[in-house]
Amino acid sequence: MGDGQLNVTVLDAQTRAEIGGASCIVENDLEWTFDYSLQLPLADPSARVFHLTTGLSVDLAKDLDLDVTFQWDRVANPQQRSDGTFPVPNDFRLSVGVGWSF
Repeated sequence: MGDGQLNVTVLDAQTRAEIGGASCIVENDLEWTFDYSLQLPLADPSARVFHLTTGLSVDLAKDLDLDVTFQWDRVANPQQRSDGTFPVPNDFRLSVGVGWSF
């Protein structure tokens, strides 16, 4: 397995903190990425926001790549809309892309 790195950042000691980030090359033609962030408002910790992105990038041919990415966003305490309803706290996305370098 390749080298990895994890980052922890305090953005503003009075408002919020964030955690996240790792990446490694599994094989010569396969790369895995992982990014996780948690925004934690220190004034109201129940209003935390999560964001996760993970994906694989595969070199299919000399100049052709395939990327698959999964993203998850979560608002721990969603705010009520003007019509009285609450939004769903989780949002999931799966992206598939093909890239050609020229």
